[in-house]
This record gives sequence, structure tokens and C-alpha cells, in this order.
Amino acid sequence: MKKIFFTVMSVLIMISFSYQSQGSVIKDKSENVLYTYIDSSQFMASIYWEDAWSDLEGGDFELVVVADNHLDEPLYSDKVQGKSIVFSYPEQTKKLNIQLYYQTGEEERLLQEKDIELMDGEFLRGNQVSEKKSPQLNLAYYSLEESTLYIEVNDNRQQQVIYGEGTIAIDLESGNNRYEVFFEGQEHIIYGVSGEVFYNTVPPSIQIYDETYVINQETERASIQGKVENGSYLMINQREVILDNNGEFEYDVELNEGKNRITLFAKSEAGVSSFRSIIIDYQREKATQKSNVWKIVFGSVAGGCAVLVLALYLVKKRKKN
Repeated sequence: MKKIFFTVMSVLIMISFSYQSQGSVIKDKSENVLYTYIDSSQFMASIYWEDAWSDLEGGDFELVVVADNHLDEPLYSDKVQGKSIVFSYPEQTKKLNIQLYYQTGEEERLLQEKDIELMDGEFLRGNQVSEKKSPQLNLAYYSLEESTLYIEVNDNRQQQVIYGEGTIAIDLESGNNRYEVFFEGQEHIIYGVSGEVFYNTVPPSIQIYDETYVINQETERASIQGKVENGSYLMINQREVILDNNGEFEYDVELNEGKNRITLFAKSEAGVSSFRSIIIDYQREKATQKSNVWKIVFGSVAGGCAVLVLALYLVKKRKKN
């Protein structure tokens, strides 16, 4: 089962007027209200009716929860000890049907029934990830009326008014972030997301595979190959270099005679950067000297052959005389 980031108690406190310094979360404090908390990131739900039907005595509350009209396989169907439950639902669930009964002896009375559209109705959604390299958590929402969005990240609380369909970016702190975000929609349904995400602020590391560097004497270029870890952007000598899916790269740099300083600049999605400089010493005369040596060798051989031919010619001429 998925880890539950909100406890039953935290949900009850949250629904029953948490954020006391900021005012009430619940819009309607009228009696006989069945509140439902939907966490779309955890695929968990909580149902709560603590202050409802307080005049009923001597019987038991019974709750039935059905997903996508699968009446033969309800998600929950049992008597409830107390006035709240927490349950999970399948990820692809489109609709929840909730029925609350009160049973005394053989008599069973339907107190309230509600349908919750998880795909087509109001919503609050976000991608469930364990680590982020960007400094913000992006959420999408849809609210049929003006609502207050309550945001808590590592005990830091804030709120924002939302209406209609849109997105919101929540700033993360460096390191671990525990968050919970929710708003109350229509029919006393509270839409929320919760979880834990690590905001990665570790600077990128730049690795060079072979520091001997392959130098092409004809083009006067050196090939640099390596890998960037924890980074998404690379520049070499102020020119952007494309990284493959594994963060690997290959780039040819032009060389001048002497020492060439090559600067590599990498940056992560979190905006953290790192630098690395390398020196490539390139001497053109090494190639020229090698060429001159061969010229001397070939010249000496050619000169020696000419002298030998001339000597043989003079010997033959004397014999004839």
C-alpha cells in the first residue's frame, strides 16, 4: 500500500477548522454534512461526519463506497466505529459513489449519498515524484467557484484564491520537502495533494573520459568526450553543447599553438552551476620537425644515389679509353 502522508487525525483536524490563525477551512458549518477528502496524489480518501446526525442514538453507522459502479466489489462496505474512515481507491478510478446508512435493529436508513467525479469534475493534481531538480512543484486545479487554496510546505503555511482552471507553482526548500495542498469544492468535497519530495541542489559534476585528448594535426582540433551528472545544460568555451539522454557529450575545439584553456560550464534544472577548466598544450613544430626529418632522410638517400651513379659512369668511361 502507498505510504499515507496524511493521518486520520491530521485530516480531521484539517477539516474541522485547522489553520485557526488564518480562519476556517470549511465554508459551511451546518449540521448533517458528510465531508470527503480526496488526495489525488496518494489515491486515498477520507470521509468524515463528526458533527453530523448527533441526535441519532442506539444504532450503528454503515458506509458503502463503490468505484465506477462496481456494486459487486465495493471499496468499502462495513459498519464504522466512530464517524470517519480512510480508504484507498484504484488509480484509474473515474467516479466514487458514497452512501452513509444508519442502522437500528433491522431498520436501515440512508442518511446521505454523493457521487464524486474524479476525472471530469473539480480537481487538484500534481505529479508524484520523489526528487525534483527544479525549485518549484507545479499543480493543476479546477474549481467551479472562488475557493481558497491552502498550502503547507515543511510547516510553512500560505493560501491563495483560485477560480476556474489553472496551474500554480509552489516554491520548494533545499533538501526534503513535505507538502500538503487542498481546497474545498462543491458538495463539501475537499480536493488535495500531499507527499514528500527532495529538491536536489547538488551542483553538476563534469567528467572527462580521456584527458590525453585526440588531436587532429590537419584540422588543428581536439576531441573532448565526457559526461555531466546532475546537470541538464553544458557550454564549452561559451558554446552550447548538446547532452544525450545519459548526460554524455562529445565536442571538437579549435586549437592555437601553445597552451589552450578550455572552459566547461554546466548547470542543473535547479539553477545550480559548476565550472571546470582544462589545458591542452599544442605545438605545431612537432609536426613540422617530423616532416623535416623525413625530408633530410629522403634528401640524403637521393644524394647518395646520385653520387654512386656518377662514379659508375666515370669508371666505365676510363675503361673505354
